[in-house]
Amino acid sequence: MSNIYIGRYIAKESLIHKVNPLAKLLSIVIIIGAVAVAKSYYAIALSSFIFAITLYASNITLKEIYLTVKPFIFLLLLTFTIQLLFSKDGSFSIDIKNNLPNAIVVVTQFFLVIALSSIFTLTTSQVDIVRSILFFVRPFKKFVNIDEVAISIIIAIRFIPLLFHEANTIIVAQKIRGIWVKGYKNIFKNASIFFKAESFIIPLFVKVIDYAEKISITLKYKSNIDKIMIVPKLKLLDYSIVVISICIAVGIYNV
Repeated sequence: MSNIYIGRYIAKESLIHKVNPLAKLLSIVIIIGAVAVAKSYYAIALSSFIFAITLYASNITLKEIYLTVKPFIFLLLLTFTIQLLFSKDGSFSIDIKNNLPNAIVVVTQFFLVIALSSIFTLTTSQVDIVRSILFFVRPFKKFVNIDEVAISIIIAIRFIPLLFHEANTIIVAQKIRGIWVKGYKNIFKNASIFFKAESFIIPLFVKVIDYAEKISITLKYKSNIDKIMIVPKLKLLDYSIVVISICIAVGIYNV
């Protein structure tokens, strides 16, 4: 599981790690919102610069970011190809010269959104993520069960790396048995294994259901779950980070 970074928390000493999870979530959402609506090269360049500073402040390495973004590479390439073959009005147009700038902007936006989100998950524990989300859900506690929402979110977040881990375990077992064959010539043969119920789907399904049952029972009978899910009070650093994020977002939007 050492190479699986989606939904994983990496404990380190950094400025970003010390920020209150609620302030961190608000800041990331604000900046991602600004990046998503950025259209000019200057806005994208400024967004990339902010990402580089955030990455440095978080003490997260480029390798860790790459391993987090790696599962989305195919989607990024597909997005780039679509933007390259279609004009801004949505019509099919093989005009590489005019479509290339827009394709670069869109793919860079997509990458920055994934990368910034990854910094948040890599620097924030799963419990802190749930605390931050529940902070916005608590006003609606008359309509929803907070305990069930907390359990559901924890299971959902934990299942992201779990699915990759269990799938990798099954693949390793198949390699030992000689079912999984290396080489690009056997790519279609290997891909067909994923659709075989007895060799991949059922083992993965059984392990996921078993894990879900265990974690739900454990969390359901925690009598102090309300105390655990309380977000720590915001400090001066946290308010400063949120204010700076708002200023950055305004700058990105207006560039």
